[in-house]
Amino acid sequence: SFKRFIKLLRKYAPVKNEEDLLLLITYMVDSCFPDTDYQILIITGRAGSGKSCLTFIIRCIIDPATFGIGGLLISTKDILLQAAHIHMQTYDNNGTHLKGNVQNLLCQTCTGGNWIEREFFTNNQTLIVDIKSPVIINGLHSPLTQDDVINRAIHMRLPQLTPEDYAKTGGKNNWQAQFEADLPEMIGGFHDLLQRVLVLRDTVELPAELPRMGDFAKVGIALEQVLGLEEGSFLKAYENNQ
Repeated sequence: SFKRFIKLLRKYAPVKNEEDLLLLITYMVDSCFPDTDYQILIITGRAGSGKSCLTFIIRCIIDPATFGIGGLLISTKDILLQAAHIHMQTYDNNGTHLKGNVQNLLCQTCTGGNWIEREFFTNNQTLIVDIKSPVIINGLHSPLTQDDVINRAIHMRLPQLTPEDYAKTGGKNNWQAQFEADLPEMIGGFHDLLQRVLVLRDTVELPAELPRMGDFAKVGIALEQVLGLEEGSFLKAYENNQ
């Protein structure tokens, strides 16, 4: 069931509090709907805080057909390459601010659009890429500087893991084995949660004021009801994050 999924996610996802967990689950659920605007998930923290690990966990649940997580995000070509072949774009260990044209294209990945250019080795053949997709970027610091893209992002700052935390995992190989053993149950529980949110998403009563990413807020409010949380819990968490 979805309750088992949440319990296992708490076990593996090194988030700092319940508000971040709620936003994380909302991001994951929202990433599965093709008719919504997507958020960019920015995962930051000091070395050894589990940034790459959390990115890997999300990728395994949302887009399990792909292998591993992507490298540095440097240019628009990196976005186009991933958008053409996978559903969820992931970029690992990004430590510097992104160029303006890269941030502009990231905005477009949230709401959707096409990238059109001349196909290589041709004079009049076009290459068209649908670039709408959820995105995860992790690093020591957020690489975003422009307001337009920052408003489309969820910022997840992970707490520093202690030597005791690492000892509990039993080492990388042991952690990997445990996660792979729990993954089928996590995926099943997540799909149960996804189905419940889908039923409520378009029937929730919306407040008089919504944040800019209204579709994401609808998913969050529906999730709040499925989880039996106090009314307004999602919008409070989202506002605090923004």
